[in-house]
Amino acid sequence: MWYPKNKDELNKALDEYIKQAPKKEPPSIHGIIVPHAGYEFSGAIAGKAFSLLPKSKKAIILAPSHYVAFQGLTSLNSIETPLGKIKITKNNYKKLDYEHAIDNQVPFLQKLGYNEVLPLVVGQINENEAKEIAEKLSKERGIFIISTDLSHFLPYKEAVKIDKQTIKIIS
Repeated sequence: MWYPKNKDELNKALDEYIKQAPKKEPPSIHGIIVPHAGYEFSGAIAGKAFSLLPKSKKAIILAPSHYVAFQGLTSLNSIETPLGKIKITKNNYKKLDYEHAIDNQVPFLQKLGYNEVLPLVVGQINENEAKEIAEKLSKERGIFIISTDLSHFLPYKEAVKIDKQTIKIIS
């Protein structure tokens, strides 16, 4: 189970995770990188990141594909959580029915008042395709949510080393 399926339990969990809001106004934020594991493992970290987001109505979610291999980007047909359905930005991408790396981010967004998402599942891409995608997405208005696990299958010391390298590259 990725998150509570009962609406009241989910709201309670989200309240607990998001309450970690910073004491002072964070700098201008255009997006966050958050984990998409089950909430019992990643909810506190994700909640802290989501608590930093400015008020907005739309989010662009980018996530890896866990269930289907393909080239480029796809989107989702629909998304419904215990908090209800969320509007999906009209797009011309091929559609998938589900991707947990997208779905796990949506309750946080719903709780914060976001009412529209552009859910993008990323398949195999090369560096040039990544640049083209980034250029196209730079024209989208909204907050960017990058859904990732970083390393969760390596021995702890090796995972920390690789994650630190990844954070340095992203910075």
